Amino acid sequence: MSLNELSGEDRKTLKAFRQRVEHLLHGDQQEDHFLIRWLLARDMDVDKAEEMLLKSLEWRKANKADGILQREIAPEIVRKRLMYANIGEDKDGFPILLLPCGRHDHRFVIEEYGLDKFMHMNIIWIEKVSYLISLMLLT
Repeated sequence: MSLNELSGEDRKTLKAFRQRVEHLLHGDQQEDHFLIRWLLARDMDVDKAEEMLLKSLEWRKANKADGILQREIAPEIVRKRLMYANIGEDKDGFPILLLPCGRHDHRFVIEEYGLDKFMHMNIIWIEKVSYLISLMLLT
């Protein structure tokens, strides 16, 4: 669902949700496209969306996810062993990602860098994917 497809009632729900959580958010998190994802994930239930968002914000803080793309880049050898590619868009404009999972060498990355670093590198990957999706939602 795009923002243009929201009903009048959905827009009121989005406004109510924004008022409840905006003091917790910064940057792109204050945009409609960010907020609507939480509501859609919880069938437009503001209480459930707020609970889900709060848990996510706590996790992001504990794992230092905010700003990770500006701070860090995975080592080249890891990027080659945990590769993916954005190969275009589907009919709705969302990114199509190619993940050759059979070629992912998780064991190497875990043995070379440890499980914590492996998980950290996956956070970087998830943030890149989320960024691509948010770009699509903005257009």
